[in-house]
Amino acid sequence: MGKKETILNVDIAIMYLEAAFFHYGRKEFVVAIHLAGAAEEILGDIAMEKTKSNALMERIRKMDSVHNNFGSQVSIDNIMDRLNLYKNKVKHIDIPKDNSSVTGNFELEADLMILRAIDNYDTVFGSLPTSDGYYSYLENGDPIAE
Repeated sequence: MGKKETILNVDIAIMYLEAAFFHYGRKEFVVAIHLAGAAEEILGDIAMEKTKSNALMERIRKMDSVHNNFGSQVSIDNIMDRLNLYKNKVKHIDIPKDNSSVTGNFELEADLMILRAIDNYDTVFGSLPTSDGYYSYLENGDPIAE
C-alpha cells in the first residue's frame, strides 16, 4: 500500500495541464478537454483569489461587450454555459438524455480549453509554462496559432 501524501491544488492543476498537452499531441481531444478543463478550473480559482478575475471571466466580459456593441442582450449565464459547453459535455455525460453521444469539433474545443488554462497559469505564475509538453503543444498542436 502507498503512503499518504499531500499535494497542493496548484500542483494538481499543473499535472492536469501537462496531461492535457500529452493527450492533445496524441489527438485524444476529448481527454485533453477534460484534463485542461480541470486545470483551467483550479488555476482559475487561484487566479480569482489573486486578481479577482480569471480567463473565463475575461472571456465572458469580452463576449458580453461584443453582444452589447451589436445591441443584443445575452445573459452572463448563457455565455458561461457556452464557454463551458464541451467541458461539461465530456465531464458530465447525461445518458440517455444526451442520446449517448457528443458531437462537436473536439480539436478546436480542446484548444480553447487549453488556452484558458494557460491564461490562468500565466495569471497565477506571471509567466507561461516552460515544460516540454507546452513547447510540444505550441510546435505541433495549436492550430489557432498557425
